Amino acid sequence: MPSLHMNLGWFGGGARRYAGVWQCSFETSAFTTTAGEGPYWLVAEGDVQRALTAPLNGGTAGTPSSGPWGRVAIVVEGRLSHRGHYGHLGAYARQLQVDRVIEARLLQAEAPPPAHGS
Repeated sequence: MPSLHMNLGWFGGGARRYAGVWQCSFETSAFTTTAGEGPYWLVAEGDVQRALTAPLNGGTAGTPSSGPWGRVAIVVEGRLSHRGHYGHLGAYARQLQVDRVIEARLLQAEAPPPAHGS
């Protein structure tokens, strides 16, 4: 089922290929292209999300909100939004909706901070 933002027509065209680095951590899903464009708020759903997070989890599923976190070199197909306010606190001018993961390779893993009160 398409997500709400796709139904509202926020994306300005068809899918194209993007290569770069995705930084995934608490309240962060920042993608910067190899050409230095971005950062864009990166979103994915279902199997696509699992494919993106697999390198961070040693090949298993996870979510950006629970970690593990880190930096992943990716090549994806997706659609870039029109300019606006996306992501945490609207801090990103554009959003990249990933439709297909072509490659995802771990660059650096980061441990989530300890739980509050630990």
